[in-house]
Amino acid sequence: MMGTNTIRTHSMVAVKWRNLVIAGLAILISVETTIAQYYFNKTFDFAQGIELGGSSRQLQDCTFISIGSDQGKGGFWIFKNEANGDLIWTKLYSDTNYIFYIGNGPSMVQLASGNLMLAGSIVDTSGISDILILKIKPNGDTILFKIIEFGYESIAKGCMESDDGFFLVTGATKINSNSDWQAFLIKSDSSGNVIWQNSYGNGMIEVGFTISEAEEKGFLICGQRASANTAMPYVVRTDSLGNLKWQNVYGTGDKDNSGCMGQRMSDGNHVLSSAIDYNDGMGLEGYAAKINDSGSVIWEKSFGISLNDAFTTTPIQGSNGEIFFCGLSSGLALAWIMKITADGDSVWSRQYSNPLNFFNNVHNFTRSSDGGFLITGYALGPQSWDVWLLKLDSLGCDTPGCQFLSRGSGVPHIPAYLFPNPASDNIQLEFPGETSGFVEIFDLTGLCVFQENVYSPHIRINLSHFMPGIYIWRFTTDDGQQATGKLSVVR
Repeated sequence: MMGTNTIRTHSMVAVKWRNLVIAGLAILISVETTIAQYYFNKTFDFAQGIELGGSSRQLQDCTFISIGSDQGKGGFWIFKNEANGDLIWTKLYSDTNYIFYIGNGPSMVQLASGNLMLAGSIVDTSGISDILILKIKPNGDTILFKIIEFGYESIAKGCMESDDGFFLVTGATKINSNSDWQAFLIKSDSSGNVIWQNSYGNGMIEVGFTISEAEEKGFLICGQRASANTAMPYVVRTDSLGNLKWQNVYGTGDKDNSGCMGQRMSDGNHVLSSAIDYNDGMGLEGYAAKINDSGSVIWEKSFGISLNDAFTTTPIQGSNGEIFFCGLSSGLALAWIMKITADGDSVWSRQYSNPLNFFNNVHNFTRSSDGGFLITGYALGPQSWDVWLLKLDSLGCDTPGCQFLSRGSGVPHIPAYLFPNPASDNIQLEFPGETSGFVEIFDLTGLCVFQENVYSPHIRINLSHFMPGIYIWRFTTDDGQQATGKLSVVR
């Protein structure tokens, strides 16, 4: 099961096309060749157990190094992949006297030295957890293994390296055995020696997930404030010594359901990603907000394409100020990326899955050196939970050319279902509630290889004349709503 699915390397094409009505319908495609990009969609089962991908970073040699937890052994994996996704090596960190918990996306950072820093928790036989700082070389060798005790017990969730080369760790701590959890921030030197530490809270349950630098060498922590009935995006602003300047919650009041991840933008403001409850408990929507250094909201918006959608990773800023968000959609079972403008307007939205698995989860979203993205998470297959790595191009495509048929901003979306997929003989497309429109299927050059009008909520298509490969399908209703997706034809 290790390294399942195919790898595709292809010259990235930026394709602009539109329909022209000049004595009929034609598709105009202009192609601009840029740098080569890799595409892969792989799962890894290292030990026939429950392995969950946590975080990934790309190294200077273009390889990827990742961490993931092993739920069965109480340890964690560090593994390295080639730029095309091929596995190079794995290392399991475990100890029968301890249980290790390594956090997700923000829990691993690449240092200026080229080494990597990990933040997590270590639990001894008494069941009390302490903070673990681990520094490793790109080959997986350990440089530093440091346990930090803070309060009665603590768990680490995120870390960063400051501009002046110090380590910062955030998470949650209990000052004594009877107290509630509070968010914390610890600053240490490169050897893990604590310089200062502070906790923050307001008598509820607070936890920090991400850290970013702020004005005047201060810090911004994004996390969660929770009670018995609700959870809220929670932000703490500190000065350079970790002293509290302000703390605030965001979203739509007592119906919010998630904490937040944060990132500082090039304009000095901060962008938050989260999820909020909508329609009185009927589901979740992805939540994005931009705040200034004083915590005032510049804009906040919610986005959704199904009954349950959530932004679950740290947002990424593009070269032109655009912002990429990543999380889960479709009942929290598919990976989801949305690109928005610097003002919070939607540009495009895409969904992803591993075709050999029926449930997918996302823990990390990072940029690759070719301008693309890498998603790290896990996928549930027929027998086990496996690490999942998904490599996309700069347009968010997991297949060359997916941008040909992606919905643009403002195009209404409708649900549609294709099965089986992959397929060899026949497929069926179903459009609940829709009875009139037309279906098109395109190959990856943009050539339409199938088109048919639809007058019922479903259509059956024979694939006997299709060559093996990847295709893009699109259903358009008579009033202009659309559904799109990928089709894999195998023989």
